Amino acid sequence: MIPEPVTPESDPQMSEFLKEQNIRLIHIEINKDTKDKGKKRGIAIDPSQVIQILEFILHANNNPTLICCNNGGQLTSLVIACFRKLQFWSSVSIFNEFVNYSTMINHNDRLFIENFKAKFRLPNQKERVPWIWNGMSANIIENHFSITLSDDKDKDKAAITAQL
Repeated sequence: MIPEPVTPESDPQMSEFLKEQNIRLIHIEINKDTKDKGKKRGIAIDPSQVIQILEFILHANNNPTLICCNNGGQLTSLVIACFRKLQFWSSVSIFNEFVNYSTMINHNDRLFIENFKAKFRLPNQKERVPWIWNGMSANIIENHFSITLSDDKDKDKAAITAQL
């Protein structure tokens, strides 16, 4: 999550490392004009970008996944906070984790997390990372008020539509 993509021209060492390690880099462009310091810092990422990232990391074949940003943790922390909502974490736990890994949480950060509403398709159980709802029964997940199974008649192929 940086304003400009990493290319062999912009960062030859990183590009070479990624190539040597067979790492696929996915660039999520952020708003480079957003104020990123202080109590009134803005949010340089929008909910649709967070959804794009969450959809990516929930596919087992995309893991392991490293999420990083250009400002020391705010954007990464926001994405992970939205991910924790998907995992049914309480707001208190989400904000505690945010503060542990970011320099601080401001009003805009809290509003972004609290107001994050998303509807997206999750991979079916065979394609989904196994740890997303580790220890929770399928009944709880499938009957949760914000998650519903798609209309697909074949349960093995059915994806889940999540609405936070």
